[in-house]
Parts: sequence; structure tokens; C-alpha cells
Amino acid sequence: FTEDWKGGEFFRSGCLWQLGKGLVFYYRPGDQQYPVFANAHLLKLLENAAVWLGNQVVAAP
Repeated sequence: FTEDWKGGEFFRSGCLWQLGKGLVFYYRPGDQQYPVFANAHLLKLLENAAVWLGNQVVAAP
């Protein structure tokens, strides 16, 4: 997910990556000034990410 602004600024607002044997999901949905966590689409995205991360097989040490 990306954001950009009129001044040319750019920010990756959502990322998935593997770190060692683990997975990382980073998501920056917005600012506290906006009711982003009342948006059904954003809540579904968070739910899907949690399910995806939670369904991973734990690697043996």
C-alpha cells in the first residue's frame, strides 16, 4: 500500500516481509483525526493479515 502527497512525498503504508524465520506485517492506516478503524474494509484487511500470520507453520529451531 502506498501514499503520496502533492509535494511529491511518498510512503509505504503497508508492507509484508520475512525476517529470519518470522513474518512481519506493517500497516499505517491513517491518523487519529480520522475514524479509520470504523472502516469495514480496513478492519477486514487487519483480520486477513492476522489470519495469514497466524496460520504459518512454526519452524523448528
